[in-house]
Amino acid sequence: MLPLLVAALRSRPLTAAVQASGCLALGHLAHGEDAAAEARRQSAAAAGAIPLVVMAMRSHAHELDVQSRGCYALSSFLVGRGDAAAAAEARRQQVVGAGAIPLVVAALQVNAQDPYVQRNGCIALGRLAAGVELEAEAGKQVAIEAGAIPLLLSAMRRLHGDAKMQTNGCWVLSRLVEGSGPAADGRRQAAMLLGFSLLLGLTLTLTLTL
Repeated sequence: MLPLLVAALRSRPLTAAVQASGCLALGHLAHGEDAAAEARRQSAAAAGAIPLVVMAMRSHAHELDVQSRGCYALSSFLVGRGDAAAAAEARRQQVVGAGAIPLVVAALQVNAQDPYVQRNGCIALGRLAAGVELEAEAGKQVAIEAGAIPLLLSAMRRLHGDAKMQTNGCWVLSRLVEGSGPAADGRRQAAMLLGFSLLLGLTLTLTLTL
């Protein structure tokens, strides 16, 4: 099954329906936390699935299904704990190195009204920004520079009735601002300032409508 999926994605890069369905299938294959799921994730990564998913998101930036399912597939590739943690970290570095973080942030921005893109994008972004190692710090900085924090805060305000979005948003924000040192302090300060600005904007809007 896996070779056929990879071949389909590789041979039909401009067909959005193939890319969306392929990303969904890869996400399902990579889903799970047991040893069998980890073996499937490793096989998919070895077959070149990760750069294909990133390429699909880059080539179909305005296709909602490709963006949502691409984020889902990426987030599934990044699962891994215990004995699988090292392999999961290697996959995370591969995803970051392929340029996925700005694409995930862009997906959140372009599909701001779609709850599935918002949820899947948040999960992918949170897993990409996890950790306090040097590589993880670089990923957090890329996300910040791509505008992740204001997008997350806006999404949480806009989808305030969506419990999953609120949970995922808080989790991603915690990933982005964790750490120590000047860079982490700067991210925390930026998050505070942006949160205050959004709150002030909302207060002014409500005041003007009264």
